Amino acid sequence: MSKHPEVTLFVIGLLMLSAPTAHAEAGREGRGVQLLEMFDSADTDKDGKLSGTEWKAFRLAEFTAADTNADGSLGADELKATQLLRMISLADERTARMIEKLDANADGSLSAAEFPGPAMGDHFARLDSDEDGAISKTEAQVGFKRFAEWRKKRNSDEPAFGEN
Repeated sequence: MSKHPEVTLFVIGLLMLSAPTAHAEAGREGRGVQLLEMFDSADTDKDGKLSGTEWKAFRLAEFTAADTNADGSLGADELKATQLLRMISLADERTARMIEKLDANADGSLSAAEFPGPAMGDHFARLDSDEDGAISKTEAQVGFKRFAEWRKKRNSDEPAFGEN
């Protein structure tokens, strides 16, 4: 159990809020990333290739697992649950990387001292464009837009998924 539940809830909230936005920003690349994440599971004969048969079987298995009431269709609650499970899986991976990178005393958790501080302060100062010691919603939106533009520019040298 976390000694600082408010920090845990804050991080979970950020992850949940950023996932849909990041996916929307990724556009077509987001779907490519999803395919790559599923590739090993779908490649049942482990030959490094996905056949049409493997892909259809994988998608049917995903659908069947999501159709918790076995009515042959996915309702809003079933779709939401499927998306939440994906987000939790991504959050698990990201959390493990954070702990691996930041856990200086190797106790499996982040203390307040280990939790990203100075960098967060730098980000806060950059977002606080009017230097009033607070970040308005407009400042946060402008900051996110700048970050998305920077990210897009940084990745612009790479072809979009599916393009040569």
